[in-house]
Amino acid sequence: MDPLLKENRQMLEAELKLSYESAEGIQALKLYAEEETPALHDALVGTSNALNTIEENRKAMVDRIRIGFVRPFELLVDEWKAVELQKRELKQAEIS
Repeated sequence: MDPLLKENRQMLEAELKLSYESAEGIQALKLYAEEETPALHDALVGTSNALNTIEENRKAMVDRIRIGFVRPFELLVDEWKAVELQKRELKQAEIS
């Protein structure tokens, strides 16, 4: 179970890294737009706003996955490990 949890965490971290890097690109696009003609400026700002919305949705998706899947799965793994530990302790007590 732990490899599955690790893989999901890595995927979410990669999504957040992509979002962070995209935010840097969006900011650069907005700065570039300030130096352009009004028509191109408006197009670049519109594009950067659309990309910003995509990144906000990406972050919201990561939060939903963490809350709805990863955290409950972590709790399940912790409970499973506790049960396995109790079983080993009980078996050890029976042997002694």
